[in-house]
Amino acid sequence: MSDKAVTVTTRQAAELLDVHESSIKRWCSQNQLTCFQTPGGHRRIPFDALMDFSQTKGIACELQVFDAYAEAVWEGLLDAEKKKDFQQLADLGAHWIQGPEFYYMLKLLTLLKRQGYPLSAQMDKIIAPIMRTVGDAYLNGDLSIGNEHRITYLMRDLLVRMSTGSEWADRTPNAPEKSRPRAVLGCIRSQAHELGCLMAKLVLESHGWDVVYLGLNVPSEDFSRAQIEYDASLVCIALMPPSTYPEVYHVIDLLEQVYDRNRPYHLVFGGPVELQLDPNRTTKSSISSIQYFETMSKFSDWLENTSDDSTSTRSYATSSGRDNNSLKRSFR
Repeated sequence: MSDKAVTVTTRQAAELLDVHESSIKRWCSQNQLTCFQTPGGHRRIPFDALMDFSQTKGIACELQVFDAYAEAVWEGLLDAEKKKDFQQLADLGAHWIQGPEFYYMLKLLTLLKRQGYPLSAQMDKIIAPIMRTVGDAYLNGDLSIGNEHRITYLMRDLLVRMSTGSEWADRTPNAPEKSRPRAVLGCIRSQAHELGCLMAKLVLESHGWDVVYLGLNVPSEDFSRAQIEYDASLVCIALMPPSTYPEVYHVIDLLEQVYDRNRPYHLVFGGPVELQLDPNRTTKSSISSIQYFETMSKFSDWLENTSDDSTSTRSYATSSGRDNNSLKRSFR
């Protein structure tokens, strides 16, 4: 945050109060709303004066729900819009989640949603950085085990609330539930990346997918059983450090052994793990395609361009966007 007073233009003030800009200018001219003029003759309104005015006049402003943090949220929103920089919003979230003000997190994500930021961007730019901050604090000894567990539970609760709220879908599926594409989602044995699973579940649902959530520590062969039982066209497995290539290839081998070509599906791995799967290994797989994504935005982009009836085409892609030139790029 800057040390100087935060101001807004008349246009910004009108957008914040959801009124016409002419009303803002009239209130300024009548000295009802504090403002000053720049050397260029443009009106500037102190942010705190606008908040006081909205409360006095009983005019709703969506930033009022943040109370004393309203100004900081406004600055963060400006950074996100103008600079594509979400750091201040992520820092606010990290502060809130470690104290008694966690409820501001849901308000912030709701606001970002209303402003048109996709769920995948919220996951990558807000939630993931917050959890990295928490993880670093724990590793550095600045956060106790109990508090780390408490914060993880709060984040889990937040994601569950988002998952059960219909307002979080980027587009509400019009098709009957049985005709929607279906995905099986979970973590393999020894893996407990539940937050990653829940984020992926949200992104899938926002794209109109019906999700069968298997949870944590799932035997690899159970993903195949669930894929057949629920006729899923996508199997998603969340990973977390220190996942290794042998672990991933072991899962692929097991799924290949029971793969039913009459029930094809894509296999997607995802998580904050540095993996560059061997194209020679994955393209020989009987599984329709094997993907790996480090970010929810890359996963969301892939979903956006993937049709449920293209499971017969093999492809390989990585989250870094690097493709093997000898491979055919599907879904584009």
